[in-house]
Amino acid sequence: MKKNIISITAILFLISCNSPNEKNNLHEKQFPKTDSLQIGKSVETKATVNPQNLLSVGDARLILGEPCSVIDVSNSNEGKALNYSCSYEALAKNKKKGKKGSLYFLLEEYTDSLGAKERYTFIKTSNEKNPGVKVLSGYGDEAYFHSDLENFYFIMARKGKNVFNMKVNKITNTTSLEQFKMVAKKIAASI
Repeated sequence: MKKNIISITAILFLISCNSPNEKNNLHEKQFPKTDSLQIGKSVETKATVNPQNLLSVGDARLILGEPCSVIDVSNSNEGKALNYSCSYEALAKNKKKGKKGSLYFLLEEYTDSLGAKERYTFIKTSNEKNPGVKVLSGYGDEAYFHSDLENFYFIMARKGKNVFNMKVNKITNTTSLEQFKMVAKKIAASI
């Protein structure tokens, strides 16, 4: 009887130890290290940016100010652009604010800079009349920041034929605006 309990306990322990690593490695499993994204069954489009290297779990932890994990990773070909997205979420609700912070990232790589400029301009124009929108410099060719300073931070930047946006949802007392901007600047420098 004791052997059965010990065996069951050991199995449960091993399962619990492996689960978080699997979730944190979701990013690497879905996107093996390569310089191309396989789109569909027969079309391969070369990406000039390796997207999984742009925003790590460590970066997300610095921004959210709490332990977090990958909750979603995807890629697609939307015709004019290769799209890569990933999202992270805090592991627990923030004790002071009672909510879980999350971070979303989207990279769109267009075939040329005109497509990227059109996308950036469309989104910026849609938002620029809202309070809290500020043009940024040093984040690629053009960028802007948008926030209500209570619920979300958003940065959208264009550099050449690439556009990326990053958004924190559910700002908590541990969320770092400084780290958010530093990581966005690092991403812009990398693309």
